[in-house]
Amino acid sequence: MLQMPVTGTGAIRMLYNNIVSIGTIFSVESAFLSIFFGPYHHSLSCCSDGIAPFHIKIKGCPFFVGETAKVTLYHTVLFPFGKREGINKTCIIFKYPFLQQFYLFTQRVFADGARGENNDYYNDQKSHCVKIIHYVSPTSFVKQLLCAMHKKILLLGSGELGKELVIAIKKLGQTVIAVDSYAGAPAMQVADGFEVIDMLNGEQLDAIIAKHNPDLVVPEIEAIRTERFYEYEKQGRKVIPSAKAANFTMNRKLIRDLAAKELSLRTAKYFYATTFEEFNKAVKEVGLPCVVKPLMSSSGKGQSVLKKEEDQQAVWDYAITNSRGDIQEVIIEEFISFHTEITLLTVTQQNGPTLFCPPIGHRQERGDYQESWQPVAISESDYKEACSMAEKVTTALSGPGIWGVEFFLTDNGVYFSELSPRPHDTGMVTLAGTQNLSEFELHARAILGLPIPEIKLERAGASAVVLANKSAEQFTITGIEDALAEKQTDVRIFGKPTIRPYRRMAVALAYDAINTDINALRKKAKAAASKIQIV
Repeated sequence: MLQMPVTGTGAIRMLYNNIVSIGTIFSVESAFLSIFFGPYHHSLSCCSDGIAPFHIKIKGCPFFVGETAKVTLYHTVLFPFGKREGINKTCIIFKYPFLQQFYLFTQRVFADGARGENNDYYNDQKSHCVKIIHYVSPTSFVKQLLCAMHKKILLLGSGELGKELVIAIKKLGQTVIAVDSYAGAPAMQVADGFEVIDMLNGEQLDAIIAKHNPDLVVPEIEAIRTERFYEYEKQGRKVIPSAKAANFTMNRKLIRDLAAKELSLRTAKYFYATTFEEFNKAVKEVGLPCVVKPLMSSSGKGQSVLKKEEDQQAVWDYAITNSRGDIQEVIIEEFISFHTEITLLTVTQQNGPTLFCPPIGHRQERGDYQESWQPVAISESDYKEACSMAEKVTTALSGPGIWGVEFFLTDNGVYFSELSPRPHDTGMVTLAGTQNLSEFELHARAILGLPIPEIKLERAGASAVVLANKSAEQFTITGIEDALAEKQTDVRIFGKPTIRPYRRMAVALAYDAINTDINALRKKAKAAASKIQIV
């Protein structure tokens, strides 16, 4: 384990804090430390060739892939003729087969470019080296290196999923600005700063982008002027997972057409409608029962199952009234008779293969998640088919991060349902420690370019939501002590400032060994949730 004193230059403290918060990023040989301490000026100038080598091994750096990168840092002091004052010259030599990765890395570290008049730069293809000679002190180099590894993240949407994501990102030493349409949103309570704006207002969105100048723009909800994301990418900002993915998945029409028509994934039969007359025609084509959803909504708002012809007007009005954004259109889907509905959390990486979490089973009411459990019973053939579909659609949309890909499991195979390019509400079950990394930790690593060696099921778990049943600005949450009295249970209170009917206010968790009866765990989680009251 690296031992490093907390005193000394600011760069040493930065490096030390970075190691503590992130993990083993640097493994630094003792010789390297002498750069930062004492009169190294004289000791180095006594070398016969004026150069003293120091070796740094960089592990898990987001700019490298493959094996551990070996970096040699040479520092020399050059004395002009007739003068005693020296010029600090730092030569960083990267010897590594992935030359393009080093080129990108050095461009990030030296934001002013490696080819300035005070810099020498060359790429030696024969020796697989990239050499930078930069006229800065080693202390300045480390500061620039750490700045390159640090990101400012603008989180658009600050609900309970955003809150857990902020916690995961902060553990990795990053800065997060949380944005939402109301003050006191859950993620704002744990972020470095916050903004309250209408995210459907493009001018307001542009203004906070200009104000905070974020490295990463991370959407967490649907109601955003996502068309602006294309311009942000042109400006050199990274939209998570990509501007294309954010735009397609915020609109059910785009994602459904991509899945069914371009990728030929198996989906329910569907039609669109912008008027009640079109809606009536589509219902006749699909048949009853059928599922009706707004093209843009979240958490199941506006979604319902039409079972009787006389309910058509009410179902239409419910969908249109609960549409998010300025799109007044609905999708009418064939009702799929399924035995299980699952979420396959899929992780796409900047430098690494696509990974899949153990599938999560879930149950919905009013189109909104009520409980989830992991693992879920699934055949090997259905699992492989779901993984294949998930990889196809995430590859088409592109970009790093976690995706909540929903499927129906039927007696006739797997049907693609929906897709969210961010942590999924059903994935809150991973907060019970079901995996070695929660969905939020996976998303944080993926968007920061950090390695994810594996995703492993650690234990079985279940989650059950706690909903409000009235509207109020003043309320109290009770029963937390009773919910936690049972062994192997946990809760998350989201901290939302107001309540309304069916608003999700907390989640109860239950967990046990992998081979535990999952139905017993589901009952345990629901029992814990029932003890928490919103009064």
